[in-house]
Amino acid sequence: MAMNLDGIRILICIHLLVYSCYSDFKTRRVPNKIWLPMIGIGVILAFVDFITYGPDFFIHFAFSVVLLSVFAYLLFKINAFGGADAKAIITLSILIPTFPSFVLFGRALPLTGIPPLNLFAFSALGNAVLLSLVVPIALFIYNLTQNPEEVIEKPLYSFIGYKSEISKLKNQHIRLIQDFVEQDDRVAPRFRFNGVQIDDALIERLRRLSKEEKIPEKVWVMPGLPFMISLTVGFATALIYGDIIYLITLCMLGM
Repeated sequence: MAMNLDGIRILICIHLLVYSCYSDFKTRRVPNKIWLPMIGIGVILAFVDFITYGPDFFIHFAFSVVLLSVFAYLLFKINAFGGADAKAIITLSILIPTFPSFVLFGRALPLTGIPPLNLFAFSALGNAVLLSLVVPIALFIYNLTQNPEEVIEKPLYSFIGYKSEISKLKNQHIRLIQDFVEQDDRVAPRFRFNGVQIDDALIERLRRLSKEEKIPEKVWVMPGLPFMISLTVGFATALIYGDIIYLITLCMLGM
């Protein structure tokens, strides 16, 4: 029964994450209506496991849900990611509270074994955060090859964004890294941690400032890559390979 329930959990999560990625990428929103049914299914599966394994499973299930819910809420409150990302993490903690154990093509998964903490959603989140570090590295390499002088001028910006022509800003999932504050006869650029939302009025204002030669024709922007994609990759990595941060820690300790 355990194997069957693990298979059901994995299939549900795969469908949930794939749909969430598609919706997040296309509309920058994930409908709230998908979370409650998934949570309901997770609670039902947890009840079946509680009957099968007893109080020990319930304790681990409660720990998974409480820890991940608090962690996701705190990250949401500090704007580390959006509401849909927090809901996805909480839902994962309910659907798959512990590492599923199964065999694929004759190999037991995850390949590196189950970490001592055995909180699958926490490992998936950790993998997602770690894999997200690929993005700033890729951006820096791109800027270094395309605009080396810009890297020298704004080295930190090179890790979080790239230069784009003002005429190409419309209908892209990007934000301005800087806000341009008009002061008397000049314009002062101001860094914005969460970026500046781009709309038609802002584009027209940037065009005017560029025409007046108060700002350059290209401005720094940051790509709005959905964290849901990173979470999906982190989920797949945890499922197949294991907890990357735990393995890195073991290597650093020489174990």
